[in-house]
Amino acid sequence: SYTRMQTNLFPEVLFPRITIIADAGQLPIDRMMITVTKPLESAVKRVQGVTVVKSSTNRGVSTIDIFFDWGLDTYAKKIQIESRINEIKNFLPPDVNLSIEAMNQSLFPVYGYTLESDNHSQVAMRDQANLLLRPIFAQVKGISNVVIRGGRAKDFVVIPDPLKLSSLGLTPSVFIDVFNNNNFVLSNGFISDYRRMYLSLTDTRVNDLDELNDIILKNDGKRIIRLKDVATVEIQEQQEFVIINANGSNAVLVDLVKQPGVNLIDFAKDVEEKAIEARKILPKGYELKPYYNQSAFVDESISSVVETIYEGLILALIVMVVFLRSWRSSLVVMLTIPVTLAFTILVLYLAGITINIMSLGAIAASIGLIIDDAIVIIEQIYRGHEDHPEKDRFTIVKEAIHGLFPAMVGSSLATIVIHFPFRLMSGLAGSFFRELSDTMQLTMVTSFLVTWLLLPVLHLMIGYKASLKPHTHTATESVNRLAWLTWFFNKPIIAGMLVVGLISSAWWASNKLETGFLPELDEGTIVLDYISPAGTSLEETDVICKDIEKIIEVNPDVESYSRRTGIHMAFTSDPSNIGDYSIQLKHDRKKTTDEVINDLRKDIEAKVVAMDEISFGQRIADLLGDLLSTPEPIQIIIFGDDYELLKGFATKADELLQEIPGIADINNGLVTAGPSIIFLPDQEKLSMYNISLVDFQTQLTAYTAGVPLGLNANVATPSPFQAAMTGGLQIGQIQDGEQMRRILLRFIDVEDNNLEQLKRQLIFLPDGTTRPLSFFCDVKIIPGEIEYRREDLKSAVVLTARMENIDLGSAISAIQHKLGAELPLPQGYTIEYGGAYAEQQQSFKELLTILSMAILFVFGVLMFLFKEWRISFLLLFISVTAISGCILALFIVGIPLNVSSYTGIIMIVGIIAENAIFTINQFRQNMKATNDVDQSINYAIALRIRPKLMTASGAILALMPLALGIGLGAQMQQPLAVAVIGGFIAGLPLLLLVLPSFLRVLYKRKA
Repeated sequence: SYTRMQTNLFPEVLFPRITIIADAGQLPIDRMMITVTKPLESAVKRVQGVTVVKSSTNRGVSTIDIFFDWGLDTYAKKIQIESRINEIKNFLPPDVNLSIEAMNQSLFPVYGYTLESDNHSQVAMRDQANLLLRPIFAQVKGISNVVIRGGRAKDFVVIPDPLKLSSLGLTPSVFIDVFNNNNFVLSNGFISDYRRMYLSLTDTRVNDLDELNDIILKNDGKRIIRLKDVATVEIQEQQEFVIINANGSNAVLVDLVKQPGVNLIDFAKDVEEKAIEARKILPKGYELKPYYNQSAFVDESISSVVETIYEGLILALIVMVVFLRSWRSSLVVMLTIPVTLAFTILVLYLAGITINIMSLGAIAASIGLIIDDAIVIIEQIYRGHEDHPEKDRFTIVKEAIHGLFPAMVGSSLATIVIHFPFRLMSGLAGSFFRELSDTMQLTMVTSFLVTWLLLPVLHLMIGYKASLKPHTHTATESVNRLAWLTWFFNKPIIAGMLVVGLISSAWWASNKLETGFLPELDEGTIVLDYISPAGTSLEETDVICKDIEKIIEVNPDVESYSRRTGIHMAFTSDPSNIGDYSIQLKHDRKKTTDEVINDLRKDIEAKVVAMDEISFGQRIADLLGDLLSTPEPIQIIIFGDDYELLKGFATKADELLQEIPGIADINNGLVTAGPSIIFLPDQEKLSMYNISLVDFQTQLTAYTAGVPLGLNANVATPSPFQAAMTGGLQIGQIQDGEQMRRILLRFIDVEDNNLEQLKRQLIFLPDGTTRPLSFFCDVKIIPGEIEYRREDLKSAVVLTARMENIDLGSAISAIQHKLGAELPLPQGYTIEYGGAYAEQQQSFKELLTILSMAILFVFGVLMFLFKEWRISFLLLFISVTAISGCILALFIVGIPLNVSSYTGIIMIVGIIAENAIFTINQFRQNMKATNDVDQSINYAIALRIRPKLMTASGAILALMPLALGIGLGAQMQQPLAVAVIGGFIAGLPLLLLVLPSFLRVLYKRKA
């Protein structure tokens, strides 16, 4: 079963979000809002199950995020969204392109390579990636997509000579007409001849540079004018508005995306085998290097969790050997544990649960409880042999199991029923910790079955020793030896003071306890997002980035890095002044990922002042944030009607956030597009010279190096509108081997162009004569426009930030206080807080409900078992009071209250109740025999003190590797382990002192 189970970092989660990116060239923001964004918002709002619709509108690009209730099939919802969009497609601009994706973990690459070369061009690198590497990696089992980024394509560029064109009476439209009627291969139909069928084709394809030069532009019977007579034709590298860099050199990225439900470890092994094959056939001078491997992190995380299971198990077994002082009994437990774990794996496989750090972490956290079950049984049998050596071993085992069975059922139910309410938990935390809860629940069931059915059999086979000596002391002597403890039982004031002290100190600690959302993993991979000032050219952004790279390269903890400029790893649309770095840290580094981030942030902010904004995160955490809403944990949304006022509030809020210690990487949400050059044609002059507006625009395009094909940077599925410019007016294509190359008409290279030169460029009249551009139009420059954002059809600005050496709860509290005091908003304007904080608040509300229900379920188990209100309420009070120990432990260790630690708090209610059940069971048996309250309580404590100390010590030591957070995967369950250990420590005095003291008070009054 284990070999057949999928292995991933986290459980496979279907995120309730679908993103639409609409590209409409370079439409102004106000036109995009009216013609694209609002119609799409209205259309998708009609889909059933939609909860929130968010949009951002930039120049020519709209991004619509549609959120649903958790648990819905987003792939089915995607089909419904596409259907609604098709209904309104005729009302959208005719040239708008849509890319729609259901957001999930498999949308992003899990393995990435860089193709680098010192002696090959970028064109050659890109060709090798597309023609050689893509087919090889496409053979990997379970692959969804091979995404190639970087390098350059090859273009055939036609550069006309304006003077020659004018002297011959030709215009740029001639090129368009000629290529529209040339360079094609079309079918004429079939011809039958002599019993054979032939396909007839007309082939006018241009095959090479010579044939391109010889294309006839004009033939009036007197003279043939060919392309080479009026223009220069060159082969050039495509003008890209994207830069891909790996370790300081231009490179091509090969990103591999796996299909949902595919085992990540097996996928990575297949990828590595294909990479070896690819290296063998790559020509000399190329290097294929891995730059990102999620499976390595997953493998290491899972291995570390497995190690914590081994370590905790060994420590707990040592405790058991010390207490039992019998190698036979210890061996019985040792054999029981692997059977329980194997049984658990089988049940998990049948239940469809995968191997991940949540399910394995649940098993690691359950080791102490598994041993607890075994200890209780073996200790009871062991004591039966000591007390009654005259009885045969079969009778002893039968009596021990018969006497303990009701308590066994009740104690197991107490730890099982607390997990039932976790089914109600929603959101990302619910998806993750529900799997943890399910795994623990199944583990407890298998543990009960194995200890009930198998452990007694193993004892009969190997755990029994006939020469076992009888007790050297009576039960009364056992009580007398604990006189120091039983002395407290008739002084309930001491027990009351202990309870009040525990609750008071926990209340005090809770007010100072840090809070968070999900535990942070030390991934060893950093994502650095950057934004240069709006309108900064690609080349200038590249220069600024090289200053950043100098800082990255000298950091001793950095192993390698890759950089994207003009695109992002996330499914977003980006202009050329935005990009990100993926930084891989060394495995044997001395600093944590957060410490390296802090060092890099300080150095870059101090030395690279030209960069407008930078933001740091860890890759997997950012991926989850991207899938939810935003990678930044802090999100501040200001709603209002007037966007100009909103921009002012965002700027003011930005200034206030800068003043709060611990708030870093602040982004005010005001994304500015670069400045625009507006051409205002004089239509009277154009009509006077018989120049249509379309012809004027076409000629202008050939001078301004074309219009963008789009700005989408989808990491998973390359869109038809990638972040590239045409670099001229495309007039045709040439087949070059297995690829199609563009034919561009361009009067001037992009790098040589400028506004003043553009004004002097010549516009051709129909007769071939020319006039300067400035003769036909006015030219003006306008500043960049601000991106418009909306949420549920209401205007908003969204500020984001990260934290540095501060917890989420304290950060939000400081922000709320600062903005509430110094950012007064007029009526109709409101502030909401999203991101990780919103998820945390939702999860905490649900966890409080789950805790309440767990308490009720435990109370139901106690009533079912004992059928007595007094005892049930007392045990419930003891179990809930043990939560004080959880809170104190979290406070002392410095771990925030988050979803993981909250789960540990809920667990401790069932665990303490489980331990108390055996004491009450023993007490009730004593009462039946003696009807003496004091004697029954003293005997019950005397008989149960050894198993209690064994189970508490064993559980604490079993959880200690998790609590220390050793290894990557253990960090996710570290808060849970610390909370449970704190509950166990507080539970010992509650069970050994408070429970008997209060029990005595109850029964004395009853008597």
